[in-house]
Amino acid sequence: MHHQPDDHDWFELHSTPAHAGDAGGELTAAQVARLGYAAALARLGDELLPLIETTGDSRRSDEDFVRESMHLVRLARRAVEHSITLARLRGATWDAVADGLGTGHDAESAAGEFGDLDLSNLADSPAAVWQRMRPRWSPEDPRTGAHELDAWARRHADPHEVVRVDQPVSAGL
Repeated sequence: MHHQPDDHDWFELHSTPAHAGDAGGELTAAQVARLGYAAALARLGDELLPLIETTGDSRRSDEDFVRESMHLVRLARRAVEHSITLARLRGATWDAVADGLGTGHDAESAAGEFGDLDLSNLADSPAAVWQRMRPRWSPEDPRTGAHELDAWARRHADPHEVVRVDQPVSAGL
């Protein structure tokens, strides 16, 4: 099924938002956290895509399949952790985080298990948030990181399934 653009998509494609890195605009801590979350998802995608191919299966052991899947679980866990940091910096309560986590969590258990991911105390220091969330491969400047994620998203986008924009990451910041 192909994506059919709606009015919201048209706005996204034809509006001219302030892009990350445009003169005059510093990123907020929440925007920087969004980049950290996007980077975690990109890393998961980079690790996931090669595992789909079956042509090298004759050289892989059964343990390789399990090991590779467990690696993806760890990367997915990192994305969840970054999403919690993002949500808290955007002002989400622990009740909202618990709702996102699903069954078995209430506000108290979510805060107890994931409280160290709450960087709300760094809301006035986007640079400190970026240092905590930035992947090793990403540049020191989050605006440059946003543009690198733009390039990653453009390389991986299916033009038949996704509404494409030139700056799919940085344009939303």
